[in-house]
Amino acid sequence: MVKTEALEEAILAMGEPFTVKDIVENVGGSPMTVKTVLERLAEQERVVVAGERPATRGRAAKLWKVA
Repeated sequence: MVKTEALEEAILAMGEPFTVKDIVENVGGSPMTVKTVLERLAEQERVVVAGERPATRGRAAKLWKVA
């Protein structure tokens, strides 16, 4: 289990735009936990939506970046 503080720290250290899946695979945590942390960081204007990563199937993944 990854603590939300560790997720925040890892997210804010990301240099390139990233998806929820990128964080889950590289840092850990569940997709829902990562989304919750991202929403909180977005409210604080510490991360912003950077577009979408096209998908071959299904909905395109939202790209995030550090503000």
